[in-house]
Amino acid sequence: MSQHDLEIANQTAADARADINNALQALASSSSGSSAPSTTYANQFWYDSSNNLLKLRNEANSAWITLGEVNQSSSRFEPIIGDWQIDLSSSSLVLKYNGTSKFKLTSSGNLTVVGNVTANGSI
Repeated sequence: MSQHDLEIANQTAADARADINNALQALASSSSGSSAPSTTYANQFWYDSSNNLLKLRNEANSAWITLGEVNQSSSRFEPIIGDWQIDLSSSSLVLKYNGTSKFKLTSSGNLTVVGNVTANGSI
């Protein structure tokens, strides 16, 4: 895990090389760490290692946009779209709204829905 301000200071050659290597390591690791990088840039990625969330800095460089959760136990990326999250396991797909499961589709084709179901048209 590495973070860097991505600015190379005017310094000796050896120190500049070390600074460049540290900056490249931060880029390669998506500026991962338990807290946000102290220096941020528009469209910068940050992997929040405390919460396993991949985030992107907005264009105004004023806030982080959460793109999704990296499920370290299953080695899967689970996108977050607004208040919805797609939770994937080896045998099912679960749609959550604000952290609460709403739909579950298993690999055998069984669908579980939490709440009322309204059907329009035909399938």
